[in-house]
Parts: sequence; structure tokens; C-alpha cells
Amino acid sequence: METDSYNTTASEKKYSNEYRHFDSLILHAPAWCTVTFLLTLVGLNTISPKNVIVTNTGVDPNNLSICFVAVMFLFVIAITHSMYRFRVLQSSLNEYYTSFWASAGTYLQVMVNAQAMCLLVILLLLIQIPLWISLIIGITALIGVSVYRECSVRIRRLKWIKPSDKSDKLVNFS
Repeated sequence: METDSYNTTASEKKYSNEYRHFDSLILHAPAWCTVTFLLTLVGLNTISPKNVIVTNTGVDPNNLSICFVAVMFLFVIAITHSMYRFRVLQSSLNEYYTSFWASAGTYLQVMVNAQAMCLLVILLLLIQIPLWISLIIGITALIGVSVYRECSVRIRRLKWIKPSDKSDKLVNFS
């Protein structure tokens, strides 16, 4: 079915512009998350007793590493939460439904969650928690956060429907 681009209604233009905006934000979040993750790994390997910060402040390199990874972990968690919020807002604008396994947003969300949980495992290792306990905590957190966020996006999407009168309002039946 072809549509005439000159005869689109204001609500269709708004839907299209809002959807594109959130789609753009969803695609930018994993890139920022990956860059932050990689810079954290590179930065962690440059902390040594000869480092300028360690030399001038007298801070133990291990404590500096712990603080650095903790800050970066919190930053990546903030990015993953932002991506989740963008997906929630976008899902209320969708007029179509994609299954769990066909959604690119699902895969991107799991990827950024996995990067955050890798930083969590590294942080736990730096504070002297054994590897097997760190891995169990990281994998459990990854599965729990990913499943919760995906179910939340899909449940919230079901609560909102587009009214048949083509108005700009969405109706919430909860």
C-alpha cells in the first residue's frame, strides 16, 4: 500500500519523528557503552606504580583501579538504563509487534548489559572475591537484569494501545 508523503497527518509525522528519535538513541547507547567498556579495559592496564597519579598522590594502584572500575561500571549501568528507558518509550509508539527473538533492541540490550556485568566481575576480582563467585554473581546479574528489562518492555507495550480515532493520545488500560 503506497502512501502519499504530502498527505500525511500530523499524528503520523509526530509518530514518525518520535520513533526515529528514540530509534537513534537506542542505536547510540551501545556504541557509547562499548567505547566506555574498551577505554576502561585500556585504562585499567595503564595503572601501575609508575603512573603519574599514583606517584603524585601516593594512592595504592589497586585502590585506584577499584575506584576507576567502580566509576566506569556505574557509568555503563547508567547507559544501559538509559537504553532501557528509550526502548520503553519507543515501544509505546510501535504500531507493530516483534517477537522476542526477532528484536534487534533485545540483542543490543543484552550486549550492553553483558558489558556492564563484565565490569562488575572485574570489580569483584579487584576487591579479592574469588573468580568462581564473581562469575556466578556476574552471570546471575546479567540474566536477571536482561530478563527483567525485556519482560518490562514487553509488558508495558501491551498496556498501551493506539486508539482507532487516530488522535495523538495513547490510552492506558491499567
